[in-house]
Amino acid sequence: MLNEICIKNFVLIKETRIQFGKGLNIITGETGAGKSVIIGALNLILGERADVDLIRQGEEQAVIEAIFSFLPPRLIKYLTNDLGIELENSELILRRQLLKSGKSRCFANGIMIPLNILKNIGQALVDIHGQHQHQVLLHVKQHQQFLDNYGHLLKTKEVYRQKFYRYLEEQKRLEKLEKEWRESKEKQELREFQLREIKQAKLKEGE
Repeated sequence: MLNEICIKNFVLIKETRIQFGKGLNIITGETGAGKSVIIGALNLILGERADVDLIRQGEEQAVIEAIFSFLPPRLIKYLTNDLGIELENSELILRRQLLKSGKSRCFANGIMIPLNILKNIGQALVDIHGQHQHQVLLHVKQHQQFLDNYGHLLKTKEVYRQKFYRYLEEQKRLEKLEKEWRESKEKQELREFQLREIKQAKLKEGE
């Protein structure tokens, strides 16, 4: 859930803060009122690539900040376990700085992250509907997740994932043991060959 978005020096907006309540929130206005600018800022915080022309004229940087809560469990696991990002009160604060130099800085709860990580997080947080498209349906990587959710298979999938990883670990262990056995057998065959040569030589003391 998007609780709040703060936009600073972005296109025509000098600074604004928009807070969202529970349920349906609607932003209305005449053409040119800035509705698309807000969507553009939201896209920026979700990891879309940006152009320096989006920085307000005369400013050195644009800053977009958004606060999210009620995060999906899968995203929480990704943030805490994979990225090491701490969540205070289950809130996630995303921040994006677009500099005049063309560089972009991305932060999640104060920790700098690459743009591709920000995009991964954004795809799990927000689904933007265009006039003729449903963005998330176009992401092939999401299709399996849809099926798993529909079939109530997430717990089963997690159990399978754990067993599969255990299988891979045991397979590596077996391959290591087989390699050690082959090396031991080769050493044994070499020593037996050397021993036969020594016996066949019929060496005598002093030779």
